[in-house]
Amino acid sequence: MQLVKYEAACRAVAEARTIDEVKEISNRAEAARAYARQAKNKSMEIDAIEIRTRAERRLGEMIISLKQDGVVGSGKVRPIRLADLGIDLNISAGCQRLAMLPVQRFDQEISDWRTQAETSRNLTIPLQNYRLPNVRGDRQKVSARRNQVDGRDALDKYRAPDGRRIADWRAGELSRLASLARRMLLCAERLQQDMPLANPDPMATVEMIYRGDVLLALLDEMWDSADISASDAGLKQARIDRVRRCEQCGNEFILTRSNDRQGRFCSRSCSMTYLHAKRKSSAAEAQA
Repeated sequence: MQLVKYEAACRAVAEARTIDEVKEISNRAEAARAYARQAKNKSMEIDAIEIRTRAERRLGEMIISLKQDGVVGSGKVRPIRLADLGIDLNISAGCQRLAMLPVQRFDQEISDWRTQAETSRNLTIPLQNYRLPNVRGDRQKVSARRNQVDGRDALDKYRAPDGRRIADWRAGELSRLASLARRMLLCAERLQQDMPLANPDPMATVEMIYRGDVLLALLDEMWDSADISASDAGLKQARIDRVRRCEQCGNEFILTRSNDRQGRFCSRSCSMTYLHAKRKSSAAEAQA
């Protein structure tokens, strides 16, 4: 019986055509959730929370549609106002963010939440990180130490997106990090340039704003851009151009400022050994 009611409620949400219908479904779902909680019927409570979440997503879809089409007033089409709909600003923003989520992502998030909820002691509201996104929270997920700067360490404030100090980067990964940074920069600039909305919600993810196939094609293009290949080739060529062979020991070395002995020697030791031998040779020739 409960499954039948759940499926009927899902259909009602999908088929709702007015904001009042969606509000009514949401209110009934909230009432069912409160009853299920008192009755300690966890399965019913989970269903009720999901129905309300789907109703909120449907409400967001309607608000977005009304914002695009406008409403007729005094014979003219004017932008929609939340006051006309009787919807709170924060609730509207959260519902619209849910509506902007791709269907597959929304369904997957709901499925993951249900799986976790069935074994959890306290039920949480699904998709809260989309309803009320927090950039600081997103960054803290990357590294727990991200915002804990050690004042005793002058280098601690210079941190990468992965939370590590830049000073802790390994020499062997610098080339990979440089390539990744260039790719990320090109993607960010192109996404801003081709933004399909004039004034997008600053807290909406890129996946919410772009159509899936368009986003994938754009990222593929920028990630594998010829400019990236050219930059990598330039770095490799520059490295090759700096390869020298030491005139003293014969070993190859890469020319840097620290070992620059006019590009002839790999170390100060080889330079001094070579000069000392040359002086002895000159002195011997002079005596001869």
